[in-house]
Amino acid sequence: MKLAYLYIVTTLLFSALLSAGEWIFPERGLSLIFAVSPALIALGFAYFDSERRLKSLGWTPNFRYWLKILGFMLALTSILLFIAFCAGHTQINQKAVKNFLSFSILLELFIGILINTGEEAGWRGYLFPKLYRHWGWWFSILLSTVVWWAWHVPF
Repeated sequence: MKLAYLYIVTTLLFSALLSAGEWIFPERGLSLIFAVSPALIALGFAYFDSERRLKSLGWTPNFRYWLKILGFMLALTSILLFIAFCAGHTQINQKAVKNFLSFSILLELFIGILINTGEEAGWRGYLFPKLYRHWGWWFSILLSTVVWWAWHVPF
């Protein structure tokens, strides 16, 4: 249980440091490091977790989920492109749409997977099971929600 509390403190302190770095050096891309920091810190803590090692992250790929996310991102991108066209903010030709959608899908897929993996592996994969074993479902949900919120406050 001590590792769970230390994990919470470490991620929140790291979040504060990255926030300060983003404020001092605004165009250094620290937001992406911030997004994957729960997983990176969880990897470090999982190494010292003699009980489960890397299995303590609890993340397994679900390809149907990622296909649904990709479909949602494609639909959202298409809707936004249509709104921009209707509002007269862009001129659209077939080549521009094809290039935009191809690039947008790849970029959103890469960043989405990176961000979601970074957060979920840390919060749900590492922290929540540790809290759940000790505190039960309700308190674990409440505490992990408060920690998740506090982690997002700086950005």
